[in-house]
Amino acid sequence: MFYPGKPGCDYDELLQAISKVADFFKSTYANDNLIVFDRNLSFTDDPRFQSAFDKAAGNNVQERSLMWRLHIAGWAGKQAQRLSGDFVECGVFNGLTSYFLCEYLQFGKLNKTFWLYDSFKGLDPETASEAELTSWDGVYTAVPTLADDVRKRFSRFNNVRIVQGWLPGTLQEASPTEIAFLHLDLNSVQAEIQSLEYLYDRITPGGYILLDDFGWTFNAPQMQAERAFFKQRKITVLELPTGQGLVTKP
Repeated sequence: MFYPGKPGCDYDELLQAISKVADFFKSTYANDNLIVFDRNLSFTDDPRFQSAFDKAAGNNVQERSLMWRLHIAGWAGKQAQRLSGDFVECGVFNGLTSYFLCEYLQFGKLNKTFWLYDSFKGLDPETASEAELTSWDGVYTAVPTLADDVRKRFSRFNNVRIVQGWLPGTLQEASPTEIAFLHLDLNSVQAEIQSLEYLYDRITPGGYILLDDFGWTFNAPQMQAERAFFKQRKITVLELPTGQGLVTKP
């Protein structure tokens, strides 16, 4: 490569080199502990996806780093909206994924209900392990208005139902009879498996289950428990490079 000021510098060659570097970075994704290159990243060219992503993540650097995870959720949700049944998210936190889906799928126009379950105050000490409690210590208490913030965020969607409380107990109090899409993000083995056990038979054949924590090494106990759960049903979980796991019910 030739550089400005270097004897024999060719300006056209320099521009070509810069163009190659720019093309390399256009095809590179480095976020959320995922680095890939020479990829088309076609979802970034989808105006509907980009609009929903911008509305959901805003200028939050941490949330914008989850673009590929939201792409996976959007793809699964788009397939699931054609099926009979409602949408469910167990583990909402501030509603990033579910709000993205509401925007991306124009959920307010669908004849479905989106059920959002969370305690909005952390993991349940009755079901979470000491390690799980420690890893999330302080995360929820840092946002004391979380429940009200989430209610406000979804206030314009008449078909979004927010259920506050510990899982799986709240599922017994209020839950759909038929599910097309289930997103699990509880960061707790026992709560996640108990929620799966309660909801699995309600999932429509062909329905989608997205496991947010499945592929992460620090969530290995969840992965092991979920693999065992689905193995009993002769189902293999697809582990994704994003750290998620994906299942379609036979």
